Amino acid sequence: MSLHEIDLAMKISDRVICVKGDRIFACGRPEEVLNDEVITGSPLLTSPEEEELIYNLAGQRLQKMQKGINIVGSRKVMVK
Repeated sequence: MSLHEIDLAMKISDRVICVKGDRIFACGRPEEVLNDEVITGSPLLTSPEEEELIYNLAGQRLQKMQKGINIVGSRKVMVK
């Protein structure tokens, strides 16, 4: 199963695998793997070139932020 909601993964998963691109950077029990560094945006999750990239929730790359929730780097940003 693929999950993108960290709080749900913590509740229902026995093991989690964190993937960035084609690379696994963490694997293990949720309480061991999903720590503050991973949740707040480890350098393993983003590279300097990706920080300004903007996506919508469907994963489509955007030229600029749109109304609603946007993904900028590894953070969710709400535009009203």
